[in-house]
Amino acid sequence: MCIRDRAYIPNAEGFLTRWEDAARQYREAEHSLGRAQLNQPYGDHPEQLFDLFFPAGRPLGLLIFVHGGYWMRFGRHDFSHLAGGATLKGWAVAVPSYPLAPEASVPEITQSIVAAINAASLQTFAISAPEKPGVCFAKNSMSNVLITFNPNF
Repeated sequence: MCIRDRAYIPNAEGFLTRWEDAARQYREAEHSLGRAQLNQPYGDHPEQLFDLFFPAGRPLGLLIFVHGGYWMRFGRHDFSHLAGGATLKGWAVAVPSYPLAPEASVPEITQSIVAAINAASLQTFAISAPEKPGVCFAKNSMSNVLITFNPNF
């Protein structure tokens, strides 16, 4: 949540705690049902991991949720619960983490996202290929820069 937004949202800090709890509960529930593959590596950096959530049946495609946080905050554990709507509609959902600034530059973060997309796509479609595989993206905050200005997409 942006600092500037906090002034306009009552109990803004509480959102982060509620989201953390909701994300943890969703991960645990989906993992216990066998519909989550957690901590899947896509690179050598300790933050280059993604969580992959599957629908009850064969996926229609893959949605990749790229988290924001101004490239300096958050990770896949903070947004797992946002996969729920897409999986209920039949989509597999990958939620990657990536190295954060200032340790990583924005171009390095962008390349991490490319690697995560490739790995999640290969893994999803190797397990259960839809008839017409498609990949789409969802994001929040500044993560639009990681997708929009990337020449790989």
